Amino acid sequence: MSNDKKKKPSEYPLFAFRIDEEKKEELNTLLEDVRDALNKKIAADDKLWMKNDIIYEALKLGLPILKKIKK
Repeated sequence: MSNDKKKKPSEYPLFAFRIDEEKKEELNTLLEDVRDALNKKIAADDKLWMKNDIIYEALKLGLPILKKIKK
């Protein structure tokens, strides 16, 4: 058994942004769909995907693409 204590949510830094309710619901639905799809493909003893993990990976993958777009 590990001696590592599980962190409380308040021990993590917060990253937030403001959007309207419609966009929030749209993103939340998409996040849940992606989370469910990813969690179906993992082994029973693997760590489940959480929404925070998916948001981080999506930003990490998508922001460099957006950065390359020339306006």
